[in-house]
Amino acid sequence: MKKDKEPSLTTQIDHDVRLKSRYRRWTFGLGGLIVLALVSISILCWGYYKGIGTIDRFDLFLSYKVGYTKLPSEKEISPNNKKNNGYWTAWFTDNTMGNEWTKLILTTGLNPEVKDPYVMAYHKGSYVKVARIVPHTYINQTAPILKFGTKIIRFCVIMIKIRIGVFL
Repeated sequence: MKKDKEPSLTTQIDHDVRLKSRYRRWTFGLGGLIVLALVSISILCWGYYKGIGTIDRFDLFLSYKVGYTKLPSEKEISPNNKKNNGYWTAWFTDNTMGNEWTKLILTTGLNPEVKDPYVMAYHKGSYVKVARIVPHTYINQTAPILKFGTKIIRFCVIMIKIRIGVFL
């Protein structure tokens, strides 16, 4: 004798087939999202590794920094240069202490008669948003931590020497 609460075999098979198609859609959907995320992250990492500015422009994991370097000779940065069309490559320091460096490719134009010219670049990875030619005195005004930081380091070295007894 059959119990009234048990579904029939055909009803159970029909229910299992519907669940199977639902699970298949969810599996393909989640799998597609995971593959899309992995491909996106790998493209961003590859662009950062190769230094491709277009990819770095849209990379959410990078932040904008200001870098400084000495302006190269006018022969190298001239827009009339057929070899590089005015684009030049240099290493830029990204902080006042000079321990973070980024290699950038950019164009600035010729020096507008600035004495002791430096280039200030606002960049995100290899993507340069703005590059300006500034005098060396401007860098000293915008980075007072460098002057103050060297005094702190000298003070700390003297205190360490006193602590270990070098001056006694």
